[in-house]
Amino acid sequence: MTELLCVPFKQTLAIDLKKELSDLIDSTTYQTSAFFADDISKISELREKVCDSEVSETKLDDLKEYLKCLGDLKDKFPDNRIKFTWFQTLSQKSYTSAQYSIEFEKLNVLYNVGSIYSLLAMNANDGSSLALKKLCSYFQLSACCFQYIVDHLQDTKEPVFDNFTGLTLVSMMLAQAQECFWFKAVQDGHKDSLISRLAEQTSQLYDEAFIYSKKSQLVRSDWNNHLKQKSAHFKAVALYRNALALGQNGNHGPMVRSLRMALEEIRKSNLPSRSEFMPTIEEALKNAERDNDFIYLQPVPSHIPAIKPALMVKLPSIETVLNDERNSDGKLFKALLPIHVIESCSAYSERQQAYVEEHIVRPLKALNKLLTDQLPKYELSSTVKTVSKEDLMHVELSLQDQRQNNSRINGLLEEIRYCLEKESQTYGSLIARYGSINWTLPKSSEVNSTYYEKLESLQKYLKQGQSVDDETTALFRSIDQDLITSDIKLPESNNPIVKECNEVIKERNDYTAKVLLKSSEYRILPKIISEYRKSGESDFEGLFREHLKHFDIDLAYVREQNTKNQLLSEKIQTEVNSKAVKRQDPQQIYIEDLQFSLQSLQDVKENIEEGAAFYQKLMQSSHALLTEVEQFEALRREQGRELEKRLSAKRSDR
Repeated sequence: MTELLCVPFKQTLAIDLKKELSDLIDSTTYQTSAFFADDISKISELREKVCDSEVSETKLDDLKEYLKCLGDLKDKFPDNRIKFTWFQTLSQKSYTSAQYSIEFEKLNVLYNVGSIYSLLAMNANDGSSLALKKLCSYFQLSACCFQYIVDHLQDTKEPVFDNFTGLTLVSMMLAQAQECFWFKAVQDGHKDSLISRLAEQTSQLYDEAFIYSKKSQLVRSDWNNHLKQKSAHFKAVALYRNALALGQNGNHGPMVRSLRMALEEIRKSNLPSRSEFMPTIEEALKNAERDNDFIYLQPVPSHIPAIKPALMVKLPSIETVLNDERNSDGKLFKALLPIHVIESCSAYSERQQAYVEEHIVRPLKALNKLLTDQLPKYELSSTVKTVSKEDLMHVELSLQDQRQNNSRINGLLEEIRYCLEKESQTYGSLIARYGSINWTLPKSSEVNSTYYEKLESLQKYLKQGQSVDDETTALFRSIDQDLITSDIKLPESNNPIVKECNEVIKERNDYTAKVLLKSSEYRILPKIISEYRKSGESDFEGLFREHLKHFDIDLAYVREQNTKNQLLSEKIQTEVNSKAVKRQDPQQIYIEDLQFSLQSLQDVKENIEEGAAFYQKLMQSSHALLTEVEQFEALRREQGRELEKRLSAKRSDR
């Protein structure tokens, strides 16, 4: 067999994969690269072998082994940390593509697997039956590799090749595999009708490849012409063999038509084989016309029934190429925890912390606050502490930040309004110059109404924020700062109920600290590592739920304290109801003023915290709207320029 094509290797830039992987392990995991030295060396050596252009079964095995190792890399490492560079060699002009992507490397290596299958097929092409069988298998495996890449073009930032190039390679390899079946049928002397159907299918596959190649960005023009001529050649073969089959069945008129059509097709081909095949068709046509004119006298139809193609090739499963029969012990970096497992550990640790805060810490703080709020106003809780002047200064600065944030956002909104008004004024001046009939752009009031609605909404939120800021500032100014920064001079209460409450509050605070310490020490990481190495699964939700049961005793403590709060509340209420307190008692006034000022300060801090989050979101929304409006104004300006050019051109034509 001759006139077959093979796909050239893509070339790649050598990289120090050993250093890249070592640095990656040391920087992204808690393990050391020295522990994985053998695995790193193995994949690095395989990568070096990828760089040479040897064509052999050994090279094919190395490429497949490297593909498996890349799969191990993808399982364990982030996909965007190592840069791989490849050079396109299919087109007449080579170009470079580089990406930080293991998937990109994998697809390019698979391309070279497809390439080496086609090259090995050419090397084995000695015309023997065994060689034909090998050629047919290799071409189909080559097509399988290219089809896999076509199916995964979207998996990388920049595709390995364009879609039509991939489809060209797939169809071309299948066509050449089908050609092997046809050639074997000719060698074995099968019936002309079967050989005709095999050739018809071969022609269709080459024609399919030709159609794709015309749309390809990479396929060379000489390949394009080759595919077109191969399609015409096998169409001629199919019609020639069909004519012989028709003649054997006594259909001499249709036989003449089929031979004439075969002659038309072979004239479209400039392949070297044409010089041998064309005289054969001409001789057969000459004899068929003579015999029909003088002996059979059958009418020659204007057309003949289409030849039914016989497809003998198919795309093998990609597992034939990518099948990884290694057990878990044979895989690289099996002891290395993949990045997603580490990320899962971190995520579950955060969820554990949030769980402890939500179900234990905050409920205990809330119970303490309820208890403190219910204490008699003339009693001072041991939990009441004064604040420092530095703390007050920090609050003052935070309030200033709130006002500055409000001012910045207001400036952004003014800029948005100016941009919209500028666009509207420009539209008004242009429509005044050209007239409403000529100036066909949509009215500003129609297209900018959405932006004005968003602007008004943001200004409304800003006004609300300003109102809350004013209230917070007023509340801060009402605080007796001298009072809350001075030492408390009252003795601690010897009221037994107050003492009991203070002891309970202190106990809860101590318990909270112990729970937080326990949570920080009770880590889920060892359990996740053990589970992953045992099962290989990455779903740890059930394990996490079981892990949280460690805090069931603390949840029971919260429930117990809730009950205790109710009992203490009843005691406090009884105490309050049994005593008549004089409003003018100086000690009571001092305590009430101190508690009021401290509570006011706490309210101010909460407002500042909420205000910071509020202004951050409002700032983001304002920036987003400004960008949107600027793009809108730029688009309208560009549309106006284009319309002005067209109108000026019309005036010039007049």
